[in-house]
Amino acid sequence: MATVLPQHVVALTAHATLVAPTDAVAWGLASEVVAAGTVIDRAVDIAAHLAALAPQAYAETKHMVNAPVVDAVR
Repeated sequence: MATVLPQHVVALTAHATLVAPTDAVAWGLASEVVAAGTVIDRAVDIAAHLAALAPQAYAETKHMVNAPVVDAVR
């Protein structure tokens, strides 16, 4: 899991900076860049991959990864 650096948070929030796709990946805001015409196909591929995972293991993994963020927001 990527961590967004403080200077990038400031650029995004206080300065409303638009971020190029490759910078979004480098900054940890996105996991990959795909060609505009392939976005739906790639999303369906990812969804199919996730759907094939063991549901309980996937749910527990998501919980473990997201728990620190959820706790910080609470």
